[in-house]
Amino acid sequence: MEEPDLPRPKGDAASRLATEDLGPYSQAELDTRIAQLEAEIARVSAHRIKAAAHRAAADALFAKGGGCRPGIFLARTRKRIRTFRVSPH
Repeated sequence: MEEPDLPRPKGDAASRLATEDLGPYSQAELDTRIAQLEAEIARVSAHRIKAAAHRAAADALFAKGGGCRPGIFLARTRKRIRTFRVSPH
């Protein structure tokens, strides 16, 4: 299921950062802030790549023609895999 394209809540961290007054910060503080934000961007990008790979693996598993045959449901119980037929509605 796709995420809806809704606006961010007004109180989230990204919105607060975007509206913060940067005037009081010194050059050194701004450099530190930039380094921290770049590290956070790298962390979020890595998580996004990991989530995309996880989603692609799930899509491949459950895609039509992939994974199990249509109408077959596999259930793992007590170290055995049982196969059940599922009748269409």
